[in-house]
Amino acid sequence: MLLDGQDITQATLNIQPSFKVNTRRSYKFVKCASGNYKVVDRTASQDAYGTEIEVRGTESYIDNILTQIEANRDASTNANIVTLSSFNTSEKIFGAELDYSGSISSTITEIGKKIQTSWKGFSLAIGIDALSTSFTGASAFPSLSLLGIGFDGSATHTIQKKPTYSQSFTYIDNNADVGEFNGVFTFTQAEMLGLRNFMRTNRGDSFSLTGINGVDYPFGVRRDSSYPYTAQLLEMNESIYSVDKWKCNLKLAEVA
Repeated sequence: MLLDGQDITQATLNIQPSFKVNTRRSYKFVKCASGNYKVVDRTASQDAYGTEIEVRGTESYIDNILTQIEANRDASTNANIVTLSSFNTSEKIFGAELDYSGSISSTITEIGKKIQTSWKGFSLAIGIDALSTSFTGASAFPSLSLLGIGFDGSATHTIQKKPTYSQSFTYIDNNADVGEFNGVFTFTQAEMLGLRNFMRTNRGDSFSLTGINGVDYPFGVRRDSSYPYTAQLLEMNESIYSVDKWKCNLKLAEVA
């Protein structure tokens, strides 16, 4: 990946595969008394696409990156605006669905400290936000087949049992035991692209969840409960696993 901009001498960013995609969707979920979620949305045009990367190299390499960033900061025109280009296949730093075939205008939002990691090795953490975005591919919710160990699928019980002074009980039942599912899946690059486009365009609307491999009751054991479920995608957090694989935590909510 190349770094350019006003007063910058083009530099290569040797980023580590541990980069963190930092997408901030401009909608939020509000939980209702029924246990279901409603969406408050400022529209997709207000979504923000950021990342946290780490570059590594010799001390002179890291010093040069810092010098270029400072030069751009002090530029007489287009200060604090950088251009990223020449992305490798695994450098989907803002998310898999963005178009990386050209350049992406960006701004550096955070610069960490130069840290020595070995005798001659140094690292630098950099936060970046994309200023202009374009997207590729179609929206597609993937097959949930490769689920990691440790998922959580259950419903919160909304019945209250209040003891009285005479040690009898009063039962207050909201009858809003809506289930939620948390699990980590492995997706290919293509599946991740479709899923992120799905989240960008679906924006919290309900959809049909047809199955999760190995999970009979994703929202807990309930009366007359079976696939397909009507569900919402509440959260998604991903990290690249290899050139063509992503680990992705999904949080799903049942729509009852």
